[in-house]
This record gives sequence, C-alpha cells and structure tokens, in this order.
Amino acid sequence: MYEVLNLPGFLQSKEADYKKHSEFIRKFSERLHYELGALLQYVSIYSYILSIMFQLKIMGANKND
Repeated sequence: MYEVLNLPGFLQSKEADYKKHSEFIRKFSERLHYELGALLQYVSIYSYILSIMFQLKIMGANKND
C-alpha cells in the first residue's frame, strides 16, 4: 500500500526534471522575447508610416482649401 521512496534516486530524478524544465523555460523565454521584439518593431514601423500618411493627407486637404 505504501511505496518506499529511494530518496537519493528520487531527488536525482527531480533535479534532472528541474534542469530539463528550466532549460525549456529559458529557451522559450528567449524565443518569446525575440518574437515580441520583432512584433513591436513591426508595429512601430507601421504606426510611423500611418502617421506620415495621415500628415500628408492633412497637408493635402489644407492645400485645396
């Protein structure tokens, strides 16, 4: 009914799991950081282009008046 834990082996397997998971989390967070940086760059370029187009539209509208 009760299982006997082999404590040193159990702790070593937990340490290996921890190292594996921490490596996965590190790689995942690096990739997420890279992807979010790229997305932010695209959004900032797109908003810059839109602001230039909007300013040109306003300047064109003022010329016709």
